[in-house]
Amino acid sequence: MSMNSLNELSDNQLWTLSVSGNQKAFDKLFQRNFLDLCEYAARFRLTPDMVEEAVSDVFINLWIRKDDLQIKQIRPYLFTAVRNTSLNHLKNALKPILSFDQVDDSLLTSSSRTDADLTINDLRSEIEQYVVQLPPQQQNVFRLSKVEGFETNEIAEMLSISPKTVSNHLIEACKSIARHYQKAIQLTLILLTFN
Repeated sequence: MSMNSLNELSDNQLWTLSVSGNQKAFDKLFQRNFLDLCEYAARFRLTPDMVEEAVSDVFINLWIRKDDLQIKQIRPYLFTAVRNTSLNHLKNALKPILSFDQVDDSLLTSSSRTDADLTINDLRSEIEQYVVQLPPQQQNVFRLSKVEGFETNEIAEMLSISPKTVSNHLIEACKSIARHYQKAIQLTLILLTFN
């Protein structure tokens, strides 16, 4: 298959070919998404070298594990993997200065942590427990919007659905969570600040 014909394929189609061992399809998937993923990784305050390393690590790991991974939508997977890898790079960069365990302990013992902070964190924890029970597409949209901070149009492009469908999924997800907890006022506030 020529590179020109690969240009006409969607990311998901390129991924399917990649899983079957098509290196050219994987290269095209890499080229098509590399810059977007680098821009996303840069949000985590990584150095330019760390940004490229994080994105490259994701693709290297993806190729190595392609036979074992069950991925239906490759774009959301890539962005989530880059987020996790970027956070790991940050964690490793900070280790010589202060371990994350120490940071967590200092936060937990801080007298500045108010009841309001506890309430917000408790609600976030409850919401997270319910989010995993949502239908897969609603869950994807909710996470990409409220956790990852993507705009409606960006989510629509990543999931290959219309912006209207994204909005509908998000509305239904928020309604389901609100109904489940029957804390409409508190929940509205926490959903607005979830990310």
